[in-house]
Amino acid sequence: LFTLRETSAITSLAANAALTCGLGLTLIGTEKLYELPPSWRIFQMVLIVTTLGIAYWRIIEPNFSARVAVFSFSVLIFYVRQVFLIRKYGEPHFSSRFFLILMSIQTVVVFTRGVISLVLGGEHVDLTMVGAFQSLYLAVGHFMILLMTVGFMTVCTRRLQIILERRSTLDPLTEVLNRRGFADIYAKEHALMRREGTFMTMLNIDIDHFKKIN
Repeated sequence: LFTLRETSAITSLAANAALTCGLGLTLIGTEKLYELPPSWRIFQMVLIVTTLGIAYWRIIEPNFSARVAVFSFSVLIFYVRQVFLIRKYGEPHFSSRFFLILMSIQTVVVFTRGVISLVLGGEHVDLTMVGAFQSLYLAVGHFMILLMTVGFMTVCTRRLQIILERRSTLDPLTEVLNRRGFADIYAKEHALMRREGTFMTMLNIDIDHFKKIN
């Protein structure tokens, strides 16, 4: 679609719309990973603004710099939202920090391309032309495609590991520790008690009619 973008305004709009949808779905996927409600309104808003903006600067007043700026600053919302989600809901683990760094770099690159297109003009960000920024942008882009895939998979693997650990130690109905979880916690507390020379108090609580809940 991008190869044919100069032959028809329709292919240009379709190419940018497809790319916007792809980037938006990565945000939706990240939200579902953290068990959050998908931001379909943000997705639709960015898609509409990007499509209308590119259509205006492609058909009514052709301006390549404006089109790049519209696309860059629109999809920047997806990247900023993802960085926020990873930072807030990500596990305190290397996988989340690694993925956060990658998304932050990608956010800076997209923001820089939008600023350059407005300040210096479209010829400095046209990826079909030879230039320092074009070479850097393409290199970082291809590198990030590989790294972000690996980063996202490591985050998913870590997330799955935590879910499996939680399911193996917690009762699914009450979310209190089951026998395995209790044994793990007891072993840690018992070791702490012996190391600190303190005492341990245990309470055995019976709840009336709990069998009805079970």
